[in-house]
Amino acid sequence: MSQVLRGTFIGLCLPFALPLPVLAVLFQFMPNGDPLGSFARILEHMAPQILAVCLVPALLLWLLRARVLSLLSLALILGGGGLLATQHIQTSTPLHAELEPDFSVVWFNALFDNPVPPEAIADELRATLPDVAVLAEATQLEDMIADLSDVFPYRLGCLEVCEVVILSRHPFLVRAVRNPGPVWRERMLVVDVLPPGQDGPVKVVALHMVKPWYFGITELETQLVTARLRRYTGPTVVVGDFNAAPWSERMRFIRKRSGLEGIRWPMATWPAAAGWAGVPIDHVLVKNGPQVVAVTPWGAALGSDHRGLLVDIALP
Repeated sequence: MSQVLRGTFIGLCLPFALPLPVLAVLFQFMPNGDPLGSFARILEHMAPQILAVCLVPALLLWLLRARVLSLLSLALILGGGGLLATQHIQTSTPLHAELEPDFSVVWFNALFDNPVPPEAIADELRATLPDVAVLAEATQLEDMIADLSDVFPYRLGCLEVCEVVILSRHPFLVRAVRNPGPVWRERMLVVDVLPPGQDGPVKVVALHMVKPWYFGITELETQLVTARLRRYTGPTVVVGDFNAAPWSERMRFIRKRSGLEGIRWPMATWPAAAGWAGVPIDHVLVKNGPQVVAVTPWGAALGSDHRGLLVDIALP
C-alpha cells in the first residue's frame, strides 16, 4: 500500500477512533434545548453500542501500522466503558438470586397498533399469573382486560384514555392516577398492594414517560415524576417505559434524586428484534426494602416492539 493511500485510510478512521468514543460518553452531559442537545438526547442511549463500533476503526488503525493511535483509541473506548459502568454501579444493585421471591410483576408495553390478537396477550398473562401485571399503550386491550377480571379482579387505569393499566390479584389499599407531565394523561399510576402473608403494603408505580428529546415537555415531566417518586417512603417498586437508558441524563437525574435503584445488569428491551443488543429503556426500580431476585424477558412473541419484563421480587 502506498503511503498516500495509507495516510488517507488513517485520516478516514481517526474521527471514529478518537473523538467518537469521547462523544459517546459526553452525550449524557450535554444540556437540553438546542439542536446539539436533541442530537445528544437521541444518541446517549446507544453509548455502549457506539463504543463497540469504535473498536472497528481502532483495529483498522492497528492493521495500518498506526499503533500509537490504535492504542489511544482503545484506551478511550475502555475508559468510556469504565465510566459508564462506574456511574451505573453507583445507582444500581445486583440481583438477589439467593432470596425466595414472594411477589411478581409483569411489565409490557403492548404497542398501540399491535397486530397480535389481544387474546394472545391474555393467554400469556393467564399462563404467567403474576401478582401484578402492568400494560402500556393498552388502547386495543380494553375488552381483553375486562375478560381477565376472573384472575385479576383489581384494576386501575383506562379511565378517559387507555395509556397504562394495572391489573392485580390482590386488593389496593391506595390508588391514584397521575399525569406525569403537561401533555399525556394517565401515564403514571400508583397503587398500594397488600400481598397475602405480608405485614404491610408494597407501593407499585407504573410509568410511561415521553421521549427525552421533546424539549419543553421532557424537562417538566422529569422533574414532576422525580418529585413524586422521592416522596414515597415505604417499600416501593417502579416499573415502566422511561424511554431512556440507565446511563442517560434522565435516568441519572431520576435515580439520584429519588433514591431508587436499578438492577446491575439492565435488560435490553427495545427494539425487541435486537434482543440482547438492544437498548434498555424499560426498567424496574426499587427502594425501601424490596429486592429484585430475577428479571426475565416476557412476551417476545406478542407483537410489540418492546420486550416485556417479568420481575420476581423479595419483599421486606
